[in-house]
Parts: sequence; C-alpha cells; structure tokens
Amino acid sequence: MLSTVNSPGRLLFVPLDSRPCCSLFVQRLAEFRGLKLCMPPAEWFGNLECRGSSEQLWAWLREQDDGLPALLSADMLLWGGLVGSRRPADLEENQRQSLLKNLNYLGERGNTYAFSTIMRVAPTQKTTGEIQEAELLVKASRLLASHYGDLDILKEAFAANQAQEYLESQGIKLSNQVWRDYLKQRQHKNAANLALISAWKQARDSSYLLFGHDDCQTQGLNLLESSVLQEAARDCGGISFTTGTDELAQLLLARCAAPGQTVSVVWNKEDACDLVTRYEDCSLGEVMRRQAQVTNTVLDFSDDNEQCEKVLFVWGPWGSVQEESFCQRDAHWPAIPDSFNAFFDKIEDALDAGKSVVLADVAYANGGDCSLVKHLLERKLLTRLSGYAAWNTSGNTLGTALSALLMLPDNVDRSSFLAYKRFLLERVLDDCIYESMVRPQLIRAMGGSFRPLSERETEVLQKRIKEKLWHVYKLYTANMPMHIGVKDISVRLPWRRLFEAEISVEVE
Repeated sequence: MLSTVNSPGRLLFVPLDSRPCCSLFVQRLAEFRGLKLCMPPAEWFGNLECRGSSEQLWAWLREQDDGLPALLSADMLLWGGLVGSRRPADLEENQRQSLLKNLNYLGERGNTYAFSTIMRVAPTQKTTGEIQEAELLVKASRLLASHYGDLDILKEAFAANQAQEYLESQGIKLSNQVWRDYLKQRQHKNAANLALISAWKQARDSSYLLFGHDDCQTQGLNLLESSVLQEAARDCGGISFTTGTDELAQLLLARCAAPGQTVSVVWNKEDACDLVTRYEDCSLGEVMRRQAQVTNTVLDFSDDNEQCEKVLFVWGPWGSVQEESFCQRDAHWPAIPDSFNAFFDKIEDALDAGKSVVLADVAYANGGDCSLVKHLLERKLLTRLSGYAAWNTSGNTLGTALSALLMLPDNVDRSSFLAYKRFLLERVLDDCIYESMVRPQLIRAMGGSFRPLSERETEVLQKRIKEKLWHVYKLYTANMPMHIGVKDISVRLPWRRLFEAEISVEVE
C-alpha cells in the first residue's frame, strides 16, 4: 500500500485531460488518504480545442524523482489528451515518431501505472455535420466488424474497394476521403498501442499498464483492434484491459494506494448484473469484474457478506433498458415502488452496523435517478453514505463508486471525513442535480449540450447554475442532519460547453 491516512505519500500524476472527471476526481480520491498528487501545470493539459503540451509533459516527467510512483496517461503524453488521441495522424510524422520514442522510458522507470485508450468508433464531433457523419461511421463500423471479423481482411477489402461496395449495399455511402482519414487515424492509434505493449514487455514487475475501451459497443472496429492488442499482450502479466476511459486513473489510484480489499456488492434487483447498458460492450456484472481485476479487489456477490466492512450498492435501471437521464421530466419523478424496499432496508442496516457504504446509480446514462435521490432524502439515508456516483456511462459510475469505496481509510480522522463527505456532496450536486435536473433545462434553452459557448455565455451560465444548485440543495436538505456544513458552491464550465461542469463544494 502506498500510504495510510496518517502517513501521506506522494504520487506523480498526468491526467487524461483537463476535464474534472479525469483530473479533479482523482485529486479528491487521493485526499481520502492524505495523498499528495504532484502534477504539471494545468495549462499544459489543453482543452477541447487545443492539444496538451506533450513535449513539455515528457520533459517534466523526466525531471521528477524516479523513485516516486507515477500514474500516467499515455494519451496525454503522446497526443495531448483524449480528443487528440482520436486524431493522432494529424501530427507531423517526425513529431509523432519523436513522441513514440519516449515510450521505453515508461517501462524503464518502474513503479509506473500507465493507461491508454482503445479509440472509440465515433470521432469527436463539434458540428451538426460531424454528428451526422459520426452516426454513419458508427453504423458502418458495426457492419464491417460483423461482416469481415478481422482487421487484416478488412484492410484488404478496403484496398480492393469491396468494403465500400458492401456498405453501399447496406445503404451507407461515405466519400473515399472520409474513409481514408478515418482508417488512417485508427491505424496510427492502434500502432501506438502496440508500441506501448512492446515497451511494457521490458517493464519492471512493479509497473502496470491498463487499456480502456473508449465508449465501447457490443460490435465495432474497436473490438477487432482490442483483440489484436490482447493477443500482443497475451504473455505479459502487467497488462490488462477493461471497459471505460474517464475512470481509468481512479481505478489505478485505488490499485496503487489501496489494493487487496474485499467488497460486498448488493444489487437493487436480481437480474441487474446481467443488463448490458448504453455505451458498454458487456453486462454490468462483467464491468465490475473487470474493474475489480484492475484494482486487485475481491467482489463478494453472496447474501452472506456480514464480514465485509465495505459495501457497494448498485441501483440499476428499473426495467430492462437503460435510458438517458434527460428522459426524466422536471419534478414529475415517480415514487420508488415498494418492491425495492428490501434494497433500501439493506442500505440502512449496513449503515447502522457501521459499514462504509457507497451507492452507484446506473439507472440512467449521463445522470442520476431523481426518484432515487428524493427517496434517499426522505429516508434520511443520502447524507449518511460514504459515496455516490451517477455520471456519464455505467462504467464511469461504477469505476468512481468502487474507487471511492476502496480509497476510504480504515481509520477515519477529521481530514479524511471532510474529504469523502465533500466528494459525496459534489457528486450528488453534479451527477444528479446538475446533469438530470439543471442541464436538460439549459439544453432546451441554449439549443444543444455540445454547442460552444462564448466567454460571456459561460460566465452567465456558471452563475445561473450555481444559483439553481444552491436553491435545490437548500430546498431538499432544510430538515436533514447533514453531518457537515457547506460554506460555498463553485461552478465552472471548463470546456465552455454544458456537457461537463466542475462543481466544487467548500465544507466546514
């Protein structure tokens, strides 16, 4: 174990990008155990429009103490972040080769926890035209993967124009230039991941490399690429693969600082673990098993789990399909059916027994279940939890919830108590109140979640969001025992769009 709450350690950290989920969340979790993350200047991480400064980041990393453990995003170091990693071929060939030469250093330094993404099927979209083109590429990717089933065969089919003819027969027509650019980006990214695996085969036993599927699907070219990578890494024990992307650094932090634990898992209904939700290539249960492997955690799914001091409760979709969070309609949230009473009774029993309880809300994609949060407030359970998560994909949510549970120290002092209670409040405010209540209203008013905002619009919206959050917070917690005081709430839209917000709480 890297450290305990009473003996803080240091960890080098280069995040996937500057979004809160990739940077701030990891810092918050580190605070649970008094860990200090040593990071490069934030302005080097870039944003939606600008790549991070890869050359400066490599120089910074080489200047640091090689004896310190390091948590590093290969996508930031090579391509300037996640968005840049989806267009590696945009870099000049000499620049790309220069960056790739640094990979051997990651394996040589030891005590390094690195992660890289397997490119998602859809390119990053910034305009309506790009969204429409991306939808066609996603559909085409599924058809091609199913029809050809092998990257080499697919490459030959494109060279002979057979793949294009097949897609046209299925009603999909894209220009040859679009296909050349799309496949070129994927080939460069896949080649870089293969080079990373090659470098890792020479790495020390203390290092670990993790690949995550960026917005995965049950079919697509990314899964064919993943098969190639897994075959290349077959004989290397320090490499693993999982679903998801934005939560990878959190999982690796837990592996580095809090491995070897056992966690009890309780589902809201029997078949929840078998559901395949949006943006995932496998069931919820399989997502959890993969994340447990990454964090070196034992999951106990049995009913006889009284010995487990840490319990992860999973609130899955009410029905058989996961919908988007915006499908909920302002303040018309249905009451939780009585059939779920046993689930909430188990939460209360675990809390009364003094166990650490974290709740993963995956009922919806891209936001929390408002009915759930309302019900938890009514039963006075929400603020007793040690953690909550409900953001973006199910993999993102489960990864944050599991990592938060693992990072909770055995011996809680004032500092760690304030740290995990603050993260709990931030996640409720962000994942449920903002994502499921406030953002849908703003989207309808502003004309889209991804529309770039001007500086003036950003300032006005940040102020408006803060006012709404304060209003809802005070409304629902007026008669609640909070166990912690909230002095202020700050709101920032770091990428000047509505999709992600950095919501921070100042506690006392």
